[in-house]
Amino acid sequence: MIDRLESYRSVNMFPYHMYTKKPERTMALFTGDSVVTENGDIYRIDDYESLVSLLFDRNLLVFTDNVSASFRFINDAIVDPNCKILCSKKGVPLSVRFSRRGFSRWLASFSTWNISPSLESLSLLRDTFSYVGTGVYSTPGALGRSVLLETWKSNHLARYTMVNGFAQRFIRSHMSGGRADTPGLGQSYDLVLEYDEVSEYLSKFVKNPVGTSVPFKRRSPDMFETWFAECSVMIRNELPLGPFPVRDGERISYPSLPGEYTAYLWREQAEQSEQIGCIVRPLQGYGFWETTGDTAYWCYSMYDLKRNAPNDDVEGIIKKSIVATIGGHGMSNMFYMLVPEHMYQVGDTPLMENGNAYDYLIRQYTDYNTANMIHWYAYNTAMASVDLFDVANYYAFQGKLVCTNYDSVMIHSPAPDDYEWCKPRTESKSLPPGSWRWEELHDVKVVAPRSIISKEKTTLPGVPYDERENIETD
Repeated sequence: MIDRLESYRSVNMFPYHMYTKKPERTMALFTGDSVVTENGDIYRIDDYESLVSLLFDRNLLVFTDNVSASFRFINDAIVDPNCKILCSKKGVPLSVRFSRRGFSRWLASFSTWNISPSLESLSLLRDTFSYVGTGVYSTPGALGRSVLLETWKSNHLARYTMVNGFAQRFIRSHMSGGRADTPGLGQSYDLVLEYDEVSEYLSKFVKNPVGTSVPFKRRSPDMFETWFAECSVMIRNELPLGPFPVRDGERISYPSLPGEYTAYLWREQAEQSEQIGCIVRPLQGYGFWETTGDTAYWCYSMYDLKRNAPNDDVEGIIKKSIVATIGGHGMSNMFYMLVPEHMYQVGDTPLMENGNAYDYLIRQYTDYNTANMIHWYAYNTAMASVDLFDVANYYAFQGKLVCTNYDSVMIHSPAPDDYEWCKPRTESKSLPPGSWRWEELHDVKVVAPRSIISKEKTTLPGVPYDERENIETD
């Protein structure tokens, strides 16, 4: 009932606000018993209040290695009514926000940036913030959003409504993520040619559906610019590679055998399936009258920042902010925080570890001051899959496909022509987003979905962390 009531709630506009003040902070490293600023100043921390006072007196943004392991004042912070400890769904502390007199300061984690806890990392972040010129931020997503607000404001772009609650629930429940196929699972190859798309999601984010999400049921959605719908799809003949996703609980598959399937597709996915001989019949969903290219301003800005970065480390930070900003639209506005046991409310859950309960509770809350465009995220990941399928299907038809991984396709037994249609990675520095490039990999073994070991590199996102060392050793 609560979910249904939430669906009727009025929706926010995107961007949520146009306030573009550039926050300036002195960054610092929290070591547990002291705070070391990027300028080399060292402050000893004896208790919780001395830390909080230092944050505001010196205008600090403090980073630590791991909030749950390094923040020794967590008991004090939890009972502080002016402090909020943000955590994961399982209660692992992620960051801490301190509030005083209408101002906020943060204790954030270096792991968000995927960099080591050191003064050198602070120097890298300072170089990046100075280069971008939009202020100092605690996360890559916040940095990317700051550039988005700057481009939106400077180009006088329109604001757009989020989709209504019913459409949000429909899209979030049925959308599919990035595509991954592993026909070569468990196989080894002397030589594999990997194709990958340059800044794939950035290239798709230049176009997005906007306006009212219009429901339709058992009538043609051809009048819409694009749509997302439950579809009945018939495969008439066996295919070398399935073109559309089918969800079974948390499992996503791409059927290729003849039969009738229920799939949730965007218009472009449906049209691609029809092009290879499938019969697609939209049943019910939501349509959009128009699309916008306003997001292209941000895409071009981020591409220029990435291409002209002063060094590879800064370029890496820019790339993380691109991914985090686009991926943030796939997040809900539901978050979690830790509260003391005496503040229990219905719905709070105890924080447990190894069968023992802490004196903390995990509370889920809704942040209504957000405007995440879930339909943009779903549309972009679908368009990335459409592009990926065009390349993967060509090689699956030839029997060369080894695997795919969101924005890359790997093939075995490459012929001379397979090197001709795109540039090698070594010559791809100036390629625009959406371009394909190739790289040779040797002594390749496909160990899991999205996971390979080769002479040149090892990528194991499909392997649990506690199993990776054994796989790499083998």
